[in-house]
Amino acid sequence: MSGYLQIRGDFAPVVVVAEVVVVVVVVVVVVVVVVVVVAVVVAVVVVMVVVVVVEVVVVVVVVVEL
Repeated sequence: MSGYLQIRGDFAPVVVVAEVVVVVVVVVVVVVVVVVVVAVVVAVVVVMVVVVVVEVVVVVVVVVEL
């Protein structure tokens, strides 16, 4: 641990920058994952709505034909 503190003392600006970069990368990755998950959920909902609308249209057309 003292080695780490010594390195941190010698290269404090580099270590701080590295830590900030790691935090930024983690935040970006989390945001991207959340956006992808939300996009997938929205896509699934849209597909389900389209399927329901198509089924309703088909039923209406069949009933009208009869």
